[in-house]
Amino acid sequence: GAGGGKTEVFPTSKFAAKYRAMKAAVNLVPEEVLVQVKDERMGLRDYELQNLVFACFVAREFEELGIPMPCGSIVELSEVEWSGLARSIWRDHRESVGSGKERFLVLLVDLCVRGGGD
Repeated sequence: GAGGGKTEVFPTSKFAAKYRAMKAAVNLVPEEVLVQVKDERMGLRDYELQNLVFACFVAREFEELGIPMPCGSIVELSEVEWSGLARSIWRDHRESVGSGKERFLVLLVDLCVRGGGD
């Protein structure tokens, strides 16, 4: 009804929606078109597309786990050294993730693997 009751069955978060949109674009739009949009329309010529997509994934995971973003934007997050970020969030948040412990550990592995591959 028109009362202030919560009606969302699947609440969306800011970064979850952005990550879903980026994943859809990566799967549906040719990479050269995405790179052109990133470079020319968004002014992000100096940033790698895959790093931006991964940063959006990391931001979504932070949001879902209740971990504060270490920087102000996806663009800034895409420049972070991933394995260093993994060490930092392990040190600062390993006791506070509660029921998201498994998801937290998977995120740490993802960050370390990504950091080791650069």
